[in-house]
Amino acid sequence: MSVIRVSESDKAQEIALEFESKGYTVFIGPSSENIPFKLHNYQPDLIAIKDNGGVVVEVKASLKRLPVQKFHEIAQQVSSHQGWKFALVTLDDPVSKVISIAETDLPDPNVLKENLKDITTLVAMGMLSIALISLWIQIESWLRIKARLADLPLDLLQPQRLINHLYSDGELSMSQTDQLKELMQLRNKVVHGFDANFAEKQLEDGMVLLHEIISSVESMG
Repeated sequence: MSVIRVSESDKAQEIALEFESKGYTVFIGPSSENIPFKLHNYQPDLIAIKDNGGVVVEVKASLKRLPVQKFHEIAQQVSSHQGWKFALVTLDDPVSKVISIAETDLPDPNVLKENLKDITTLVAMGMLSIALISLWIQIESWLRIKARLADLPLDLLQPQRLINHLYSDGELSMSQTDQLKELMQLRNKVVHGFDANFAEKQLEDGMVLLHEIISSVESMG
């Protein structure tokens, strides 16, 4: 049986339909007249407009050999306009996530910091698996805040891609990247019901890493 491959144009159509179902006005291959601000020579695959904001969307087959710096600059241009976001989407990104990014703001850093004590409490109670999941939620939230502050077009990326691109852009060290990937593997085993043997020390090291990420975010202003 042959495999039907989704093309970039198919993905754009799929995204457009989802946005339209949420009340957005969508332009595929928009002209300069459709875009409420100048993007110089950049031509997005589609834009979705609602109320006083919207999303500029670029669809790519994959992230391999992409000029990330170019999209970094485009993301900066787009986000400089209030209510607007830039989304770099690959063919395997779920459409539902595109919409959720468009309509959901990142967590409040102050709320995240208030919830840090919950992880410590879970560890003290011996509930290490739940503590690990809570720790990873915190880490991924702070990484996405970090990416947004750096104007990287990474909101839609799966966590491993997010980590890789933050490392490539110099926002994470090699040791931080390795530790994040180890924690992510443990977290994935736990949430998918596999036996994951890990010690309290790994959670403690993860908390140290989390605080490093928080400090780096706060230093970005």
